[in-house]
Amino acid sequence: MLPARRLLRSRLTAYLLLTLLALGVGQGCRSRGWHRVDLQTMQRIMGEMAMAEASFSERGLSDSLRIIGYQALLARYDITLQDWDSSLVWYSTHELENYTKIYEYATADLTSRQTQLKQRIDSLERIQERLRRWRAGDLDSVNLLEDSVSYYPAGEYVERTFEYTPDVSYSAPAQVSFAVRVLGQGGKGSRPLRLSLHLALTDSTQLSRELRLSRAGLHEIRIDLPEGKSMRTAYGSLRGFAPSTKGSLLAIDSFSFARYKPAVPDAPAPEETLSEGDQPEEL
Repeated sequence: MLPARRLLRSRLTAYLLLTLLALGVGQGCRSRGWHRVDLQTMQRIMGEMAMAEASFSERGLSDSLRIIGYQALLARYDITLQDWDSSLVWYSTHELENYTKIYEYATADLTSRQTQLKQRIDSLERIQERLRRWRAGDLDSVNLLEDSVSYYPAGEYVERTFEYTPDVSYSAPAQVSFAVRVLGQGGKGSRPLRLSLHLALTDSTQLSRELRLSRAGLHEIRIDLPEGKSMRTAYGSLRGFAPSTKGSLLAIDSFSFARYKPAVPDAPAPEETLSEGDQPEEL
């Protein structure tokens, strides 16, 4: 496999060849003059054009369909394909240094996007791995948000839930916790959210707690497992509505379940006994 930089340059080269082809085809049917695109806009768009070329190549689109795709992309910037193609030729003829800068900027832009995408993929993989280990009992706590932050626009119904049955016993003495952190709650147009935790125990009894969240911040429900009891399944939920004020936004950036075991106090140090030979001297 080619290194990332060589692969990006090859895609840019392929795009340039197709652009020149499109320019040649369009010479005979030009009905108006063209407007030169400024350097900053050329730099900003070139990366998108190169990604479009890569996508079109992967799909095996014909040249005519690719041209239609380029036209649609450029229309978002109020630029025609004739403007774009002619500008590329103009820079390559009259300002070769700036022409090189266009492709250097595009290469750096695509490399940055590739790095950001890899970081996003790695982050999701780490979350999935933590979730797998948590379900297997290797971890005592996990943030259950697979997306790093959940957003809810004004007035939208909010509902996040989880169900967890551990592979290892959650027995007393232990305490379980369900915590969420919300942002944007408590302002004008806010209504309380309901946070609830329900535990189904192995002896068919149940334990439940509920909180009403009227403000932003970290909110937590804790339940102590009774002596001699074990948890079979935990159910948690957050329900309600985002603030109704126009333009407001509710965000959830933590939605976690945890188990805590009481700390075992250190055993007191054994008292030392003095033998007859160790009696303190009298002063």
